[in-house]
Amino acid sequence: MALVTISAGASTTVTEGGRAVAIFTLSGALTSATVVAVSLTGWGASATGDYSGDLEVRMGPSGAWIGVSGGQITLSAGVTEFSLRTYVNTDSLTEIGESLAFV
Repeated sequence: MALVTISAGASTTVTEGGRAVAIFTLSGALTSATVVAVSLTGWGASATGDYSGDLEVRMGPSGAWIGVSGGQITLSAGVTEFSLRTYVNTDSLTEIGESLAFV
């Protein structure tokens, strides 16, 4: 089986009260279901304070959003793209330089 790599899309800016979304592209279609560990890390942003910490995944560009459980997702055979998202909380603080990373 050929090695399939995952690449992350470009970074984006998210307004508080919105959803942070990251799109990932695979170098080729998966030939079988594959389990991938996923998580969310903040730099200057904290889970529950600045973002929910709850992740959702979508297979392909138009699939349904499904909650991530246990920090793992199963990518179906044939998948070439998936997205992860989380809710960004609204607060009354003026903040500079907060970042999130989907890993």
